[in-house]
Amino acid sequence: LFMFLASSGVELMVDYLWLDTIGYRQVFLTIFGTRLALGLAGFAVAFLWLWLNLAYALRQVGDPAQFLPAELTLTPLGQFLTERLVQRTAFFVSLAIAALSGLAFSTGWEKPLLYLNGAPLGQVDPIFGRDAAFYMFTVPFLNQMQSFVWSVSFFTLLGVGAVYLMRMQAERNTPSDVILALSTFPGRGRVHLGGVGAFLLVVMAVGLYLDRFEELHRAGGLFTGPGYSDIHGTLPVLALKSVTALVGAGVVVYALWREQYRMLIGVAGLFIVVWVGGSAYGS
Repeated sequence: LFMFLASSGVELMVDYLWLDTIGYRQVFLTIFGTRLALGLAGFAVAFLWLWLNLAYALRQVGDPAQFLPAELTLTPLGQFLTERLVQRTAFFVSLAIAALSGLAFSTGWEKPLLYLNGAPLGQVDPIFGRDAAFYMFTVPFLNQMQSFVWSVSFFTLLGVGAVYLMRMQAERNTPSDVILALSTFPGRGRVHLGGVGAFLLVVMAVGLYLDRFEELHRAGGLFTGPGYSDIHGTLPVLALKSVTALVGAGVVVYALWREQYRMLIGVAGLFIVVWVGGSAYGS
């Protein structure tokens, strides 16, 4: 860590001295300030989202020692595996993932600056009727935000799902059937897991909606931009996928709240039909 910080500090100082010498110190300060703000904001958001969800899930599980076999309870392993240790582990895992997320988020410093300082270009696209500046300044920034929220939400779902899965596996009388296992699971845990999964589907829907705008300036085989199949196939299919993800989010929350677990199978089937059929139709 010291070597990494020392190397980065040397590079930062060289860039500052170089830009200051040629009269562009303000450029350096703007870029550095933007990266610092993005990194801190990304770290804070990622850490809070990860830690709050993991802490809530662990609170629903309770003391992990209760799931150990009786012969292991009084062993050093049983005494070492405490609720406080698990909470600390989740805290440091959240801290590490949040630090990496903030660092990755800060690398896209130019997109927020272009979004905040962009101006209309006076050229409107013939498909959606939006100014070209929307595709140059707004869409990249929205994609950056969507990607950041998606990655943090994905790691959150993995962490929360792992906690609840271990709790289900540790339960001595948990049925082998997934549907029956969900029916015996605590209600708050089901709703929590469903809420995190539904939020991830909403973020997916936003990404699919933004992909429609990406199609308008994507390089193709013959030319850049949408062709006939893209306009009449790809764009409607992306809109359908986005709506399907939103419907799936609502169904997941309702199914886990009302204990209608068979609906989850229907949602999975709907996703398969829309994704496979839509890809075939769009091509």
